[in-house]
Amino acid sequence: ELLRLEASKFTHAMKEEHRAELIQLKKEQLYEVMALVDADSATSSRDRSLLKYLCTQIEPRPNDPQWRKITGTKKVSKWTALVGILVINALSYCALPSRPEIVEYGGYLVTVESLPLIRRYQHAAERAGKQDGYVGMDKQEEM
Repeated sequence: ELLRLEASKFTHAMKEEHRAELIQLKKEQLYEVMALVDADSATSSRDRSLLKYLCTQIEPRPNDPQWRKITGTKKVSKWTALVGILVINALSYCALPSRPEIVEYGGYLVTVESLPLIRRYQHAAERAGKQDGYVGMDKQEEM
């Protein structure tokens, strides 16, 4: 029984290995057919996408000009995207303002840049309140 189980595992492993080799062979064959068609005529964008994908799945073919062109274009695109991301990050980092100075004003923490705006609105609110006969909370507590 144990011998049969070992033989079954061995056969299964052989089938898996054979299946992987067969799949790789089919990828190579499909690339060859599509490369010939693509080189001779205008193919659909889906076919070109599949051909580009197959370039990464087959054995390297440095003597094939189409394989070199596709893999070279993929490398350039990948590096261009990477450099673009790095440049955007660097520019956004440089564009960030330095850490603002924080001060306490009226019991609140505010930035120094916002103080003139806060004071202007505070004075305007106080004037409007006086015109309406409103007495602020600070004034009521004093009374």
